[in-house]
Amino acid sequence: MTTYKYDHIHLRIRDPKATAQYFGTMFGATILESVQTDGQPRIDLDLNGLTIFLAKANENTPDGPT
Repeated sequence: MTTYKYDHIHLRIRDPKATAQYFGTMFGATILESVQTDGQPRIDLDLNGLTIFLAKANENTPDGPT
């Protein structure tokens, strides 16, 4: 059977900070806040070894399925 591995995933959401807090509260994720080289804030999560990059979605990005 084929095994797939990956280094990280990206999530684009409207409120990265609120999403990070949710993952921290609900799943015990470690929140890693930093500043990128372009001066933009960055929020990453460590969810038991899984790295999740959280980025703000563009304002015109449609809602996902409900």
